[in-house]
Amino acid sequence: MDPVVKFFVNNFALICIGVAMIFMSIQNVKVHRKESFYTLCIIAETLLLSIITYVEKYAKEVGIIDLATWFSFLGYTLRPICLLFFIRLADPYIRKEYVSLFILPLIISAIIYSFALFKGVPALSQLVYYYTFNEDGSLSFVRGTSVVLNFTSHFISAIYLGYLIYISVKKLKGKHISHAITILICAFFTILAVAVESIFSNKDIQLLNITIAVSALFYYLFLYSERSKCDPLTGLFNRETYYYDLNKMDKSINAVIQLDMNGLKWINDNQGHQAGDQALVTIGQICEKNAKRNVYAYRLGGDEFTILAVNYSEDKIKEIVKQIKDDLANTEYYCSVGYAVKAPNVDETLDALLRRAEEQMYLDKEEFYKDAKFERRKVKIKE
Repeated sequence: MDPVVKFFVNNFALICIGVAMIFMSIQNVKVHRKESFYTLCIIAETLLLSIITYVEKYAKEVGIIDLATWFSFLGYTLRPICLLFFIRLADPYIRKEYVSLFILPLIISAIIYSFALFKGVPALSQLVYYYTFNEDGSLSFVRGTSVVLNFTSHFISAIYLGYLIYISVKKLKGKHISHAITILICAFFTILAVAVESIFSNKDIQLLNITIAVSALFYYLFLYSERSKCDPLTGLFNRETYYYDLNKMDKSINAVIQLDMNGLKWINDNQGHQAGDQALVTIGQICEKNAKRNVYAYRLGGDEFTILAVNYSEDKIKEIVKQIKDDLANTEYYCSVGYAVKAPNVDETLDALLRRAEEQMYLDKEEFYKDAKFERRKVKIKE
């Protein structure tokens, strides 16, 4: 079979996933630049690694020792980078100074595996890995005199996978449980692939490339499905998700906070709808900031926001409301806020709880217009 045809046959699934991911990423690159960029990087590198792996295998079969050595070096060096791209996809807003800490192990790895390229110094070239000729003229891969150094790529991959698990645990402490579980599943798949490749290293089993590609596809589709639950302007959960959660958590929700912006019409009429959108984004950010674990923030439409809480005491809800009002005081915008909390051992329906919160919000709005002496729907922003 022609080598090129053989490559496409052996990597058909990976190529199909790659083409699909490239298509989806390009379609969304203008809206979600970082996620699309890192997804494209993952797919590009997995495809590159599949080519490197195939060329290395071909070089071993035909006995081209220099080609096999160089492509082994490239494979060892580039594999952990793929996991680094996955970290950036899972945590795209990681601080810049931390990125350099992830790059340092890659540099060390490249230096270690470059030892194999110094053929004129056997003690050095055979330290990590090397190839020997078989009787039929093919090559056999031999681990170097330092087995530990030969597994440098695996150690670095383990560090990156450990960080992915850390991200998951961190998110589990917040309210993004489904997000955390998704990252854990991707990490588990990758760990399993690394383990199988390590155990059967002499069997030419290549699982990591396709596993990373599948994990990236799985994670990207998860992010895409999560966006359908969110308001595109503020990033809060949307109205559809709000009603879904009301039904899902009907018995668990014990507190509600209602917010309604004052003065949005004035901003839209006098400063333009872009300024009005920025006002809504700011309020959305305040809601999200104060939505801790088991607290969910929604934009229901227009200038209406709702926060649902599960198993929160009245004192905790008062703290959240106070913090929201303090955060609003540091902006140029006004909001009316109302809340309601189920009393212990009182059988109050969720509809009744929502009505109480809404009534409190409207009372707060009446007080605002009364104290501020602003004409309703003509409130100016703070000067």
